[in-house]
This record gives sequence, C-alpha cells and structure tokens, in this order.
Amino acid sequence: MADTFTWTPSVNMETETAPAVTVSKFGDGYSQRAPAGINNLADTFTLAFNNRSPAEIAAIDAFLTKQRGVSWFWFTGADGNKVKVICQKPWKRTDPVSGVVSLTCIFDQVFDAT
Repeated sequence: MADTFTWTPSVNMETETAPAVTVSKFGDGYSQRAPAGINNLADTFTLAFNNRSPAEIAAIDAFLTKQRGVSWFWFTGADGNKVKVICQKPWKRTDPVSGVVSLTCIFDQVFDAT
C-alpha cells in the first residue's frame, strides 16, 4: 500500500497543469492536435513548508528520502482531491534561523496503476 504525505504546506502552494498534446502539421499551415495518451492533464505542485520546527522538516525530509524519487505516494491537493505524486526533483532545506527551518519541494502527478 502506498504511503500518504500528511503534512500541510504553507499557504503559498502553487498548482500548475500541463496538457500533453501531440501536434501533426500538414501542408498550407494546417495542423491537428490530439491528447498524448489517456491521461494528458498532469498537475505539478510546488510546495513550501516555511518556518517549521527542525523535527517536522526532518520528518518531511525522511519521508521524501524513503520514496527515493521513484515511488508514488498520496497527496491531497488544494482542492481536497487525493492524487498520486512523485518527488523526483531536488527538494531544498534552509539552515535553522531562530529555531525554525523551511523546506521546498515539487510533486509531479503520476498515473501509475495501484
């Protein structure tokens, strides 16, 4: 069973939706577009966990490290829907300042079978 990411990001979470489209170009400037696969709308979530305790950031870091950039896990987006995501891009931690730490990461939606 897949893991669930349970931490709530800071209020500045961004969601980007990128359609995957195949374009066939023909003569005289004519082109035709079609979805590239059955799941051609994937979301990317840019998350920040600002001014958190070192223990909380360490727990998030351990969770992401456990996934190793290849295992998908459940994440609840801003709309309340659970989606399958991976974190295969680098995540960044800040050094402690006044006893708090921050972490930023990017989750990419995947459509793997369960």
